[in-house]
Amino acid sequence: MQRHIAIVPTVSYDFPLNWQTDAYIGGGLIFAGGDTPSPVGNKISFALQPGIDYVVPNSNTVLFGNAIIGFDALRDGGTTFSLQGGVGLRF
Repeated sequence: MQRHIAIVPTVSYDFPLNWQTDAYIGGGLIFAGGDTPSPVGNKISFALQPGIDYVVPNSNTVLFGNAIIGFDALRDGGTTFSLQGGVGLRF
């Protein structure tokens, strides 16, 4: 069985686009390991995380999408890219 593990803590700054949409940019570290590379790499490296949040009107629901770009994130060298999306609750 192949396994890969990655944790990507980041700190971000939001840029309001309108009253319900924010673009953001974040930076942090990729802590990755395991038998095979994860989508964001397989070693400790720097991560850049651009994204966008949209608050659904008259609700606490937030739709988001972001990317994680890992610089020199593979043991053999190279940049990684992961695209994510999801739904969250605002409180």
